[in-house]
Amino acid sequence: MDKISVIMSTYKEPIEWIRRAIESILNQTYKNLEFIIVVDAPTYKELISLLNNYKDKDDRVKVVVNDSNIGLVESLNKALSLCNGSYVARMDADDISLPERLTRQIEYMNKEKYDLVGCFYEVFYEERVLRIAEVAKTSEVCAKILQYESCSAHPAWLVRKKVFDELGGYRNFDACEDYDFLIRTSLAGYKIGNVPEVLFRYRDNPKSISHEKSGKQYAITQLLAENYRGGRETQIDEYQSYLSSSKYKKIQETYKNIADIDRKRFLADNKLKKVTCLCRLLCFREFRRMKGIRRKINQWKTIERV
Repeated sequence: MDKISVIMSTYKEPIEWIRRAIESILNQTYKNLEFIIVVDAPTYKELISLLNNYKDKDDRVKVVVNDSNIGLVESLNKALSLCNGSYVARMDADDISLPERLTRQIEYMNKEKYDLVGCFYEVFYEERVLRIAEVAKTSEVCAKILQYESCSAHPAWLVRKKVFDELGGYRNFDACEDYDFLIRTSLAGYKIGNVPEVLFRYRDNPKSISHEKSGKQYAITQLLAENYRGGRETQIDEYQSYLSSSKYKKIQETYKNIADIDRKRFLADNKLKKVTCLCRLLCFREFRRMKGIRRKINQWKTIERV
């Protein structure tokens, strides 16, 4: 059994969420793993004490405490530099891996000769299941989807270590480091897929980075997607210049408004409020464009399953 290095960065997530995330990895049926946890909140003493307890009880656990808050990208790259496995698995501190996740992923990866795999996953809020995300499973459809958005949930990845080594880890594209990595993986000729089984539980946390930076995330995605459709990756200086452009500011503000209304629709306690929010959303041309892209992606995935 080849070793899998599981990497996770923690910040200020609730202790109980972190505990469940950790135990979901330590209780995997695949046992030959190391679990590298980076603490990006050095003043979070309760968390550090918890992690040290796990480290004392299980020698697979390695704990790294940053001297100061350095952000997700640098924390993940620090964890990557400590990996000893032939494979690297991602995990987030507020999600849950099902017991067979790593076993099924490594079997599927080697059988299909993929270099990066995710999986189908369950989206939940508190203890309520919101939906089952059946993402694309083949590399051909994943490559098509990457023209517009990510094709695999970042915290559910299993990646051959050589891919991270060749690409130099993550680049600092704020809130889009995973999408950028998928694009570079695809352009480098590596194959991306997803195990067609629910192996992961993804917490829809309203205070997550994805929600808090949704406007910025969407605007940066547009730049990365446009360049990928042109057959190239986005350069760092191009990205930095884009952040100061009027185009970026307009897209960011528009999508922030869309995300805020969509969140209200999700939390609405009656049908009338939900319909009112949907009517407001349909007034945005960008929202209608997004719905069109979603229909196209769903058609690709439907054909894939036939």
